[in-house]
Order: sequence, then C-alpha cells, then structure tokens
Amino acid sequence: MEFRIRERERKAYAEDGFFVREAVFEAGEIERLRAAAERVVARAAEAARSADPTRATTRSAAARRRSISPAAKTASRTKKPSSAYAFRSRSR
Repeated sequence: MEFRIRERERKAYAEDGFFVREAVFEAGEIERLRAAAERVVARAAEAARSADPTRATTRSAAARRRSISPAAKTASRTKKPSSAYAFRSRSR
C-alpha cells in the first residue's frame, strides 16, 4: 500500500479538513484494534466506578453517536469490520 498522500486526498483535506482512505487495515488488524479499545474502555469504566461509586453512569446513545466516526457508524450498522480511516484536521 502506498502511504503518501494523494493529490485528491490533499485537496479534500484542504477543503474539508479531513480525508478518508479506504482499506487501510486488514480485518485481523481491525479486530485487534477493536479488542484493545474495548479493554481500554472497560478498564476506564472500572476505574471510574472505583473512584466514586456514586458517579457511575453510562453515556447516552446520543453522546456515543456524536463521538463515533462515519466509518465506524457504517461498520456498526453492517456488523462488518471497517477498514476506513479518517484523517481530521484539529483546526476545524
């Protein structure tokens, strides 16, 4: 795979503040990343509950939707691993 930014990606980044590159990760890599993320979330949730049991809450569905990338939303709807990775500018 070529890792240099392509001209159309450069243009999309300049215009939109991000670009999407499909098929960046293989299915096995996505599953390992997903499993690692789930472990981190579980550890953080446990730490939060341990720190102050009176504040143990879960985020609302609306809050979760706001924090999930479009590629991840597509993957969660189709139940298929996504291999898209979005690059977003911090300035926008």
